[in-house]
Amino acid sequence: MRAHFIRFVFQLALVLVSVQCCFASDSVRILFLTDTHIVPGNQHERAMARIAEETQRDKDTYDFAVVTGDLTNAGSKEELLAAKRCFDALGVKCYVLPGNHETCWSEDACRVIIDLWGDDRFEFRHGNFYCIGFSTGPYMKMGHGHVKAEDIHWLDQKLQENASDPETKVLVFAHYPLRGDLGNWPDVTAVLKKYNVVAVFCGHEHRLVRFNFDSIPGFMGRPLLRGANDPPGYNVIEIKGDQLSLYPREYGQPQGAPFATITMGDPEALRGLPSDTPPATSGGKLPDDVTVTIVREDGASIFGGVAIRDGHLAYANSLGELKYCKIETDANGNPVLEDRWKNSFKYSIYSTPVIASDRVIIGTPDNELVALAVTNGRQRWRIETPGPVSGDFLLDGNDLYAGLGRDEFCKIDVRTGQKHWSYRGVNGRFQAAPALRYGTVAFGAWSERLYALDAATGEEKWVWRGGRPGILHSPGNVIPVISESQVVIVAPDRFMTAIDRKTGRVIWRDNTFTVRESMGTSPDGRIAYAKTMNGRVIAVSAVSDKFELLWEGNTGIEYDHVACPLLLHGTMIYHGSPKGDITVLDAATGTRLWTYKLGNSAVNRFTPDGENRVWFTMIDGKIGCIEMAR
Repeated sequence: MRAHFIRFVFQLALVLVSVQCCFASDSVRILFLTDTHIVPGNQHERAMARIAEETQRDKDTYDFAVVTGDLTNAGSKEELLAAKRCFDALGVKCYVLPGNHETCWSEDACRVIIDLWGDDRFEFRHGNFYCIGFSTGPYMKMGHGHVKAEDIHWLDQKLQENASDPETKVLVFAHYPLRGDLGNWPDVTAVLKKYNVVAVFCGHEHRLVRFNFDSIPGFMGRPLLRGANDPPGYNVIEIKGDQLSLYPREYGQPQGAPFATITMGDPEALRGLPSDTPPATSGGKLPDDVTVTIVREDGASIFGGVAIRDGHLAYANSLGELKYCKIETDANGNPVLEDRWKNSFKYSIYSTPVIASDRVIIGTPDNELVALAVTNGRQRWRIETPGPVSGDFLLDGNDLYAGLGRDEFCKIDVRTGQKHWSYRGVNGRFQAAPALRYGTVAFGAWSERLYALDAATGEEKWVWRGGRPGILHSPGNVIPVISESQVVIVAPDRFMTAIDRKTGRVIWRDNTFTVRESMGTSPDGRIAYAKTMNGRVIAVSAVSDKFELLWEGNTGIEYDHVACPLLLHGTMIYHGSPKGDITVLDAATGTRLWTYKLGNSAVNRFTPDGENRVWFTMIDGKIGCIEMAR
């Protein structure tokens, strides 16, 4: 009798343990923070210290914490270190993603994010839950959000490996919501819909709101601070059984009623929530004498342009790979790229390479400018730079004009890597390529300033600081136009400015059009072309003593804030949009000749090859070629 009783008690204990384990595996409580905008000493850092005091007391009630981006204001190293101190003080294991404030204006080309947290994405299992998060950009320039091509491949691979079992519940984290402002959101949701994704959590818009992300429930969390006089707060995600709840919580207050509760897997969770319609991925009518070919889809994202010389092409990608290819032709007469070699670097590359003589030159975020042999990719020379290099350069014969990441601008002999001269009058980061004409090299930096130097000696001619104050209004990502009398720029303060080439005196400033960062030039520099934020292209005299509009064209693009320099090639101007549209206009009149859509990611650069072709790159990893019939 006693033996039967002992056996009964033992079996009951096993059942209770089993029930407890099942309950634990189907339950989770997550501390969810977003849009913390920490700067050393600012109100947000003080607010995070108060939040940390509270979460330390409650740490045993949380399984882990997630922060979904906009950790800081500008993504500087000092700000990111302050953010890490705040998150380390929460008392629970914390998973961190960058937001656009980290990736768009990063002083270190997004390097510190990787150094501090090991990656800009995460994945892990917690009981029956599989959690995965990824970066949504944009990367090193203004633009729509974008999930890198390799991250979409990684997302699918990890979900296939860890969440193929329909019993596994997938929780997804990102900064941008998976809709309109994330250019390639349909590619992301197409992957997620193959698995049991119960919810997506995001930030970015600083408000509590529910979404329908292409039939997947979405939740946007409250920011750390809603307003200057509001108490700080955070979010709590609780899942028990089949119920998922999101609670906003103010500092010092008990957890109140949930903002929303859904039954996971129940279509009623999406009732009344419309989903964005996926945009078209391609289309448009080309003239009979124009062919557009996608020559390569790299598999990683591309942030710069291509370099072309002697039938070869070089480009770099977000995996830190520099590739050198031979341009061949297939049986149908279309261009194809045959890889000759590949060289891998530690971080994503944002610069456009140049091919000079028998070298390929590239800058990397690892504080270096490197020249590699075209024959085999082996290093010929290397210059250690004052900061991460994420900008472009100008090649003039055997001379390279280059900003060395930040603070120092040089003229370099590409054959030896020796500096002809060096100018250290800058306190900021370089991004756009410089311009050279009439013995003047002109360039901007993220320092609120535009610089003009004597190209032969490096002697400073003048420094202009006259735009709207603030680093983010700097002419840092614009290629100036130089005529015999003027240097003309646009900038994020939405002004076009003409400056006397010799003296640095302002000749005129005009904000009739919403210009921002993208310009082009006629061969003699006497005409400056600029694209606006509402889809217009303007041609302006670069020699007149007042703002003189020569023509205004319309690309049909509603909103465009992405830096993509205009290219004048022959009698046509090439314009790239944030969402994969290429538009060609007549250079004499501004009349739109054609528009063709090639995807939903931004066009980076146009590069002519001397063979009646114009090459282009897109952030989603496409390299394409536009060819005119001879």
